[in-house]
This record gives sequence, structure tokens and C-alpha cells, in this order.
Amino acid sequence: MTEVTGWIAGRPRPAGICIVSRMFPAVMSPKSIRRAGPAAVVALGLLIAACGGSAEAEFNPPPDEQYPQSQLEAGRDVYLSSCTFCHGNKGEGGTGPNLRQVWERRSPEDHLQKVTEGGNGMPGFGRSLTEQQIADVVAFERAGWDLLD
Repeated sequence: MTEVTGWIAGRPRPAGICIVSRMFPAVMSPKSIRRAGPAAVVALGLLIAACGGSAEAEFNPPPDEQYPQSQLEAGRDVYLSSCTFCHGNKGEGGTGPNLRQVWERRSPEDHLQKVTEGGNGMPGFGRSLTEQQIADVVAFERAGWDLLD
């Protein structure tokens, strides 16, 4: 709410608002926002957020890789606590890439190395997760997405 209040007070608009304001200038003018009140600002924010979502990618497990159910479940827990911020709640991507079909792009060894060491904007988790946790989350990212569907 601070950003919107600051914007109404004459400060620069947030980037997302600028895009919408170019498409609907009369609706997004500071005067019309002040007149509409806080409820309209919240409703508009929810509308903008809903429009920005992405469709969930399909998941097909790798045909030649098998992991124990207990490892997939442990990996799910690691994923939910360490990876969702960048890769989304269901692996659909965000600031990080979509992981639902990661097995098509990376071998298991390359995948383990990427999670451990990071690179290209991804932090390495070799110092914050155990080797077992990394193996578990890699197993989950390769073959466990149906646990979240």
C-alpha cells in the first residue's frame, strides 16, 4: 500500500502499474485512484496479479529413472522449503526456470552439480543442504511432481 500511496503523492509509479496505466490511462490516473479508494486499489492489484500468472507445465516422469517414494517425499520437503521462491510452488518457474521436465535438459549428474554449485544466477546449495538433501531434491525435481498435483 505504501507504493500506491507514494505514487498518488506524486512519486514514481511501480513498474507494473505503468504498464497497466498505458493501457487504461483514465482508470489508472492518480485522481481516479484517489476517488475510488483503497478497496479499488486492492482489487486492481489482485487483477494485475491474476493476469500475470503462467499456465502450469505438463509433467511426465523420466522413463528410465526410478526413485524410492521416501526419497521423492523427502525431496518434496526440501524443494518446498528451499526452491519455491525461484522455481514456483509446482516447479512452473519464476525467476528461475521451469523444472517440471528438467530431466529432458540435464543428466542426473549435471543436475546434482547444478544444485550443489549453482551458476548462471542460481545459488549453490552445497553449503546449506546435506548431500542427501541435494540427492533427494534432485530426485523430486526429476520424478516427483505428481506429489504436488
